[in-house]
Amino acid sequence: MTFDYDVVFSARRSVSINISPDNRITVRCPYGYDRRKIENLLIKKSAWINKHLSFNAQLSQLNGDFASYEYILVKGEKLPLVIGEKNVITPQAVYVKNLKNLKKLYLGALLPQFSARFNHFSEITGLKASSVNFKSYTARWGCCNVKNEIIFNYKLLMLDESLWDYVIVHELCHIKIHNHSKSFWALVEKFLPQYEKSRKRLKSFGFITSLY
Repeated sequence: MTFDYDVVFSARRSVSINISPDNRITVRCPYGYDRRKIENLLIKKSAWINKHLSFNAQLSQLNGDFASYEYILVKGEKLPLVIGEKNVITPQAVYVKNLKNLKKLYLGALLPQFSARFNHFSEITGLKASSVNFKSYTARWGCCNVKNEIIFNYKLLMLDESLWDYVIVHELCHIKIHNHSKSFWALVEKFLPQYEKSRKRLKSFGFITSLY
């Protein structure tokens, strides 16, 4: 079976396959990597790829009312999304003049609560970010760069606090270990013993990153 995919060449040593929530396949590999090897890798990994494509398709079908912008999440609670004349989050619905206003709306309503969680875990881990900001990422929940600047996807505020905690700890641990080695996951587990459950559950919300 052949797949439609994009190739991204960079100064890396390994080859990886990434499948986005909307089923875009991206192969990342070193400069000059043989295209035939890419094709062979996709064939070898076809069962794994098909499994993820099927999983994403099922999620898309289950969450169609989010994709149609009829509903939205606020701290894990599903609420109607109303495009109208005001920007406010109420217990009954999320009202917004334009989808571009969502970032400002969510940060205004929930940033103090998120900051409290972040400061809590920064204190217990002893890991300090040089800065913390928010962006509207379309394929990730957060990142920590080599300067230890942590940037979160504001859409994380749509999820429940247990998933906030997982992403916060994940990015804080990158201050000490800038990779996903066994040592990194052991550090995450030290502060969040049940992190694997949150990690798995977070994947089911991956479709949200491509919305709004």
